[in-house]
Amino acid sequence: MDSLGKKSREYVRSHYIKTALEAGYISALFPNSPNTPKQKYHLTDKGNRLRAILKQGELNGKIVIRDSG
Repeated sequence: MDSLGKKSREYVRSHYIKTALEAGYISALFPNSPNTPKQKYHLTDKGNRLRAILKQGELNGKIVIRDSG
């Protein structure tokens, strides 16, 4: 978490993970148990599309994000 510049697990959970879950970019392995130590997150199809867009933008030297739903 130091790489994100934040040290609090709760901050990361509430500002990054919760936002990505609500936007549909990731899904939880155990959606009914968010605090389980075995929790993992996976990219959804929407998350994979965003990842591809971001990767393409890096290759072209620019980043343009349009949320297509």
